[in-house]
Amino acid sequence: MRKVPLTVLFVDSMLARIYLAMLLKHGLLPEKVIVLKTDPPTFGEQLFKLGADGNDIALSERWREKHPVPDFLAKLLLAEFGLTLADLCNCLSCVPTATVSELSIKNLKDPKLLSALRKDEDQTFLFTGGGILDDKLLSLANSKFVHIHPGFLPDVRGADGLLWSYLLRGKPGYTVFFMNEGIDTGDILYRKEFDLVDWQGQLNNLPEYSIYVGLLQFYDPCLRIITLIEFIDSCFAETTQSMSVQTLMSVPVRQQTVPEGRTYFFMTKLFRERVIHKFIQEKPL
Repeated sequence: MRKVPLTVLFVDSMLARIYLAMLLKHGLLPEKVIVLKTDPPTFGEQLFKLGADGNDIALSERWREKHPVPDFLAKLLLAEFGLTLADLCNCLSCVPTATVSELSIKNLKDPKLLSALRKDEDQTFLFTGGGILDDKLLSLANSKFVHIHPGFLPDVRGADGLLWSYLLRGKPGYTVFFMNEGIDTGDILYRKEFDLVDWQGQLNNLPEYSIYVGLLQFYDPCLRIITLIEFIDSCFAETTQSMSVQTLMSVPVRQQTVPEGRTYFFMTKLFRERVIHKFIQEKPL
């Protein structure tokens, strides 16, 4: 395992579990994982259920009530990246105990979180969602928050980035950047556009909303973290030593200006249906 100078702020969700499982699968061990326990608990804490023999791992009934994604679709989307539901279920237990800590907070604006993160200087945090980060967190001295946006910045900011990127640029695009107080306006570290997948009609008979949620819950997080992994690999390639926080913070960045980009909002249902139909039917070049 190669140690990566990232502290994962782990708010339990499908996105956070995919991030961590994929990093481990690629031999990358975060320096720290801080499991943020919220009160009341996040919905993500009941993602999976075990079969009678303890080996058959599936999405929990509670999760599927909120997210109409059948198990076979989740498994199909994860399989594109070599992941399984079991990988997601077990990801935290695969991290060395000394690397993991827990912090109970009300939400991301809880002063306890600011106080805890302030204790260690020179850190890069990987944001895995769970709310909006307070400006006080983003202003911590000698610390940076890394976010992976589903859009090719600065062209595609805002919501439904996977679909807008595909519609406007012909491919899903992703960007690793350092967060600031704006909406997807931080300094750009790395950008990547991905070729389309040939679904071979496997999604044709599913309800549009199930496909939409499946793409957002499984396909999109995998593309996000693959983008970060490619960026990390490029950093390792340029140093003969183990990567340090200073190495990560000194990577050349592309600064954004607000006027050069555009912010998009969630698509309307009818428009989204048409884009998703085109997305799953189009053949790769």
